[in-house]
Amino acid sequence: MGILFSTWACYFTAFFLACLGCGLLLRRGFVPLHLSALVGISAFIFTAFCGKVGLHPILAAVIALIVVMGASALIGLIFLRMRGTAAALATISVQIIFDRYVATAEWTGASTGIWQGIPILSPGIKVVLCVLAIIICSSVYAAFQRTNASRLLIADGFNPLLVASTVPSLPITPLIVSNLAVGLCAGCAGLVFTLQTGFVSPTGFSLNWGLLYAGTILLVGWQNLGAIAIGAFILTLLPEILRYSGLGQSNLSAWRGFIVGVVIALVVWVQFPRMVAVNKYLRKAA
Repeated sequence: MGILFSTWACYFTAFFLACLGCGLLLRRGFVPLHLSALVGISAFIFTAFCGKVGLHPILAAVIALIVVMGASALIGLIFLRMRGTAAALATISVQIIFDRYVATAEWTGASTGIWQGIPILSPGIKVVLCVLAIIICSSVYAAFQRTNASRLLIADGFNPLLVASTVPSLPITPLIVSNLAVGLCAGCAGLVFTLQTGFVSPTGFSLNWGLLYAGTILLVGWQNLGAIAIGAFILTLLPEILRYSGLGQSNLSAWRGFIVGVVIALVVWVQFPRMVAVNKYLRKAA
């Protein structure tokens, strides 16, 4: 039971942290579909420095976080003025470049992935690391909620009038800082995921995961950490709990997906007033 609990905790934590990073950008109107690439950069850098270079895992983790935070800040500078659909298309290009590179680079194990050198931790240590990562990243997220730089600014990148009314109010420094925070959340997610699986490959960091991160934030909103946790629970732990409770057999797997789909539909129904309010805000801003 301890191993099962730690496994669930790690998968939930990795997904939750990646959603926090996505929320930091979505609340500014920047649609990020490259979060999976940032998570993957952290995982591959950590694994490569542990296994191929032979660095201590703590030092390798620090290097991985620095690299991811730097990459996130650079992406933020390149796509600084983009919002909405334009940002989505731009970040998809980042994800595609990442997918193609890690699938062919020798140091990433190409399509087979790498597993050498990843430390093996006990279930208790994994849970403690998950709790620490959640506390650190949640504190950063809450701090941004209290600043003016994180106010709600949704804009469509192909709408010049709306973009012109919002972008000048966002200085470069807060944007860079927020992207560093995004890198921190994504980097921690990659570390937790790697320590749990003991193996990294390109398939674990595809565009599909980036869509799930963004979809979770759009589903439950970005204002409340508890809501984000609920969204992460629905998409990660709920299917696993149903599988463990007896719906994991092949003839019952369809019912597992049906139950998860019904829960998501209920969340959408509950969130409908918030979605209407956001649409009204957009019309007024335009």
